[in-house]
Amino acid sequence: MNKRLVARVIVFVLFAAVIILIGLKIYNRKTIAEHTKIFPEHNFLTIDEEPFNTGTVNANNFIVIFYSPGCTFCEHEGAELSRNSKEFANSKIIFITADIADSARAYSKRFGIDTITNFYSLVDTSYQAVRKFGIRTIPTTLIYDRDRKLIKAFEGEVNAKKILKTIRENE
Repeated sequence: MNKRLVARVIVFVLFAAVIILIGLKIYNRKTIAEHTKIFPEHNFLTIDEEPFNTGTVNANNFIVIFYSPGCTFCEHEGAELSRNSKEFANSKIIFITADIADSARAYSKRFGIDTITNFYSLVDTSYQAVRKFGIRTIPTTLIYDRDRKLIKAFEGEVNAKKILKTIRENE
């Protein structure tokens, strides 16, 4: 009888934990959407440690990618976006990391991001932007329209085709 009761309690606890995790995942998505409905103006440093304000950037759309230079998924996304850079000619792609400038610079050079005129590589070592945007997963990709309104948020790696499809559907 005690074994049955223990088994039931364990099953109940596991079920409750799964429900809580699902609820947290939904809450996190809502949090990102709430924090980022409008592309906020924010001050960063470039990988060359020059000031950069996002309020000065104008384009048909903005693609903001929060990444970490050592993240394998981030490397795949950076490489793919770089290879497909011509497809993003009317977009501004902004890579943001909370890592140090040296790591961000190496990442940008490795994928040629530093040579593409509409790609920006920025550093946020104070984590203020991560908090402001409500970022909880790396990489996170946010797509904004020309009016700086959020079109779509992707948590985790996303390929260039999916980003382009999202942009085209919202033009």
